[in-house]
Amino acid sequence: GGNAFGQLGVNDAGAVSAKPQVLTFAVGVNPVQIFAGEFETCAIDDTGGAWCWGSGGNGGLGDNNATSGSFPVPHRVVTSTGNLAAAPLPGCAGRNDPGGCVVASDKTLACWGTNPYSAYGASNSNVAVVAAASQNDVPALSVSCSGYHSSAIVTHGGETVVATWGLNSSGQLGVPDAGVDSVDAAYPVLPGGNQAALTATGQNHTCAVDSIGAISCWGKNDFDQLGATASGATVSAPVGDIDFQSDRVTALALSDTATCVIIATGDVYCFGDNDVGQLGALGAGSKNATRQQIMTISHDAVAIAAGASFVCAIREGLVAGGRSVWCWGSNSSAELGVPDAGSTCGGNACSPTPLRIPLPTE
Repeated sequence: GGNAFGQLGVNDAGAVSAKPQVLTFAVGVNPVQIFAGEFETCAIDDTGGAWCWGSGGNGGLGDNNATSGSFPVPHRVVTSTGNLAAAPLPGCAGRNDPGGCVVASDKTLACWGTNPYSAYGASNSNVAVVAAASQNDVPALSVSCSGYHSSAIVTHGGETVVATWGLNSSGQLGVPDAGVDSVDAAYPVLPGGNQAALTATGQNHTCAVDSIGAISCWGKNDFDQLGATASGATVSAPVGDIDFQSDRVTALALSDTATCVIIATGDVYCFGDNDVGQLGALGAGSKNATRQQIMTISHDAVAIAAGASFVCAIREGLVAGGRSVWCWGSNSSAELGVPDAGSTCGGNACSPTPLRIPLPTE
């Protein structure tokens, strides 16, 4: 992928690499979780230490450093009183502004970084801060951040719900007052009033999966990224997707303008923007509110993640040793693990067919 800020953990900032890079941590540091954004990559180790590398300045690495630049060496995320202690749960790194969030060891939410819309907390700070949504919502179970707004699964009023905060220009917080940003948490009500299980944020939209595996989305809908049921350019309340009424969603990932899921059968479906093959089909400039199956992934997907315009899935049982990584969509910065994907979408390098990423350990 791209290394403009050292986010691959190598010194040649500005380069791109189609080959996965091996990052060496200090002796005794053993990462158990990893998450990446546009500007930095972060990891959590087996003792609860949080580490980030990539774009510095404005607290983007969570290390109380205001100096801009590229930092390929992992920096420890700190609070005002010492090293941040994180829970061994997935965190998030911002896609639109440097920074990130994790679930802390006390199950509150800790965020840091550039903060133009309070997406990372209540104040513009360059140290780890407690996000507004976590003040009374304990325990938090997961968190997702776009850099402009954030969402989390938290306990609020005795229920497991979605909490959202930050930019609300397109109703992405899921509450009626679209256009009003919020430093305090909003709590969108999912269809049927069911408790929440998963959440994810795109550039200007948000989705959640409830306790029975039903998906709903809200926010900007300019590329049909909210699914088959939603109508209008913006939607400020969660809308369930009729395409998934008979399927249980088990995993969720949002690119900037598309939405992808894994269902209980291990199949992958996407809907929304398809300008660079994010839906697994050619058609530069196209979009589709109806779910599109990623045809070459059949009954074996176990995890999914998305960047700005590409998607990756982990598949089970295709290689010796168990699991393999497959990616599709934009390849403008070698995100798909090849120098040239061999096809173009509107003049942009891409592959609508999932490509296997050869890992260094294979």
